[in-house]
Amino acid sequence: MAKLKAKTYRITGDSTPLTFLLQSGKNKKLLVFDEKSGRNRPIRHCPNEKSIYIDEQSDNAICEPIMFERGILDVGDKQTVTQEFLDKHPDNVENGGIWFEYIDEAAEAKVDIERDELIQDIKVAIRDQYKQKGGVAKLEMAVSLLFGSLDQAAKLNADELKRVLYSEADENPDFFLDQNGNVNIFDNQDKIRKYITLKSLKDGVIAKTVNGKSIVWGNDRSNVIFTAPVGKDLTESFAQFLETDEGLLVAAELTK
Repeated sequence: MAKLKAKTYRITGDSTPLTFLLQSGKNKKLLVFDEKSGRNRPIRHCPNEKSIYIDEQSDNAICEPIMFERGILDVGDKQTVTQEFLDKHPDNVENGGIWFEYIDEAAEAKVDIERDELIQDIKVAIRDQYKQKGGVAKLEMAVSLLFGSLDQAAKLNADELKRVLYSEADENPDFFLDQNGNVNIFDNQDKIRKYITLKSLKDGVIAKTVNGKSIVWGNDRSNVIFTAPVGKDLTESFAQFLETDEGLLVAAELTK
């Protein structure tokens, strides 16, 4: 038998009202799926009963309101009916709702620790790259992609580049990860192709057409290399094009 424990729930979202009254099933039918019976069953919050299901409650059932104060609701270990009601409530985030959620301290601590460790790994990767031959250029590449501007990144010295990337690691570690969650910002081929695109545009090796829909060679504006699909960003699409069989030849030429 699982050990009873107190639970804490909180209102989700950015704004937290002083008080929030949760639907208790008294005035509006709340249906939840019951796995044992394989059907939807109505529930209501009646702490004087042994069940949250209306069809199992007695004629003496007293439906009581549930109120969050300052966005928080503490439910004691003896309040098992209230806990079950909240755990199965359709407004619970775990059940697809949007109004409140159970605070799992252990799970949140694990997530926080993993995030902190990931951020440290990213900063180590930045520092190691900084120490390598040609590493500062890789830092500048990453900052260029972050700013979306080669000129802005070029104005920063090595320490300033590191500071920008350290700050971004704290705020948005996903920027440094690949699809598998590995820290490979400096070897990520997708990001390298995007950087090559930005650098080639800046140096005039390639250019955008007047209508902003196609890429042409800088020394031959009549020679269209690539046209972006309707509704797609030209720079992003061209960087992806460089990965295709046709684009590999173009990428090799740009890399020169």
